[in-house]
Amino acid sequence: AIAPVIGSLKDRPYRFVDSVKIFDAIRAAIKDEDLRLLPEFGGADQFLSSNFVLAVPTYASAVTGALLDTTSRTRAG
Repeated sequence: AIAPVIGSLKDRPYRFVDSVKIFDAIRAAIKDEDLRLLPEFGGADQFLSSNFVLAVPTYASAVTGALLDTTSRTRAG
């Protein structure tokens, strides 16, 4: 179990769960190596700051797909 820890936001204490610890615990529990080696990502709004791109689903989908295209990255390297 991962317990909440006391953190602060602008000098104001708030209770929060350390999501990095949760991520590390989940990743460590994955037995399939191919699955464990997939890129780490979340929703498009976590890595895009363009409201224009986020407002157009096909654009956000294209950017997410390009970011997750591991085959072209491995061929280029």
